[in-house]
Amino acid sequence: QTPRQDRDWDPAVALLPWAVRDGDVLTIENVRNFEYRSLEDFTLRYETRTYHLDNLTAVDAIFFNWGSAIMSHPVLVFDFGPDGRMCISIEVRYQKNQKYLILRSLFHYYEIIFLVADERDAILRRTKCAPSQEAHLYRLVTTPEDRRATFLDYVHEINSLHETPRWYNGLCMNCTTTFYRLPSRQRRCDWRVLANARLDRALYSAGRLDQSMPFPELRRCAFLTDIANSAPDEGFGDHIRCELERRRHDR
Repeated sequence: QTPRQDRDWDPAVALLPWAVRDGDVLTIENVRNFEYRSLEDFTLRYETRTYHLDNLTAVDAIFFNWGSAIMSHPVLVFDFGPDGRMCISIEVRYQKNQKYLILRSLFHYYEIIFLVADERDAILRRTKCAPSQEAHLYRLVTTPEDRRATFLDYVHEINSLHETPRWYNGLCMNCTTTFYRLPSRQRRCDWRVLANARLDRALYSAGRLDQSMPFPELRRCAFLTDIANSAPDEGFGDHIRCELERRRHDR
């Protein structure tokens, strides 16, 4: 079997993003920014957004968990300051009415997508519309060089998949192992890459998260679901981060 682009895709992943770079400026096509009333009832909206690489000031990691002790879904949010934020999520590119089955994910059954979305879309789709998903948001400890290299790796993969589809694999090419296969990443020999519900603890131990408090306290302060679900549409990203920071000061 060979992966394909011309399937009857689920609307949430129907359009592939792609990027055009002109020096320091990147223009991203098909940035998903749906308005959700439920997972089945939403207004489709894809946008074109422009970002300046010199404005990339921070990267956040959000972990979504549905109650599993070993599995979660991590995404990265790149903060471009005045240009806004971009959420990139490595996911299964589902066909209509297709469901995720672990056994099928180990074979040539699902294609992969590097989804680019407004962070409000990416967060509320899971915390407000999907049943029982909890989210935690952490600021990653990074250098400007690391942030830029990681982002450009993502851009390369986005454009590569736009040209040539690839299979998703539940072990080797999933939402976490794919990240550690990017050119600028070092392979991480850690069981928590597969059991990624524990990956935030691994990042803390490696010094990639805030070290000013013990991890259990950091995780409590990073709990995002209640804040996101009540956040206003306007200024969503700034609001949730202000509320998370207030929680840290009030602890």
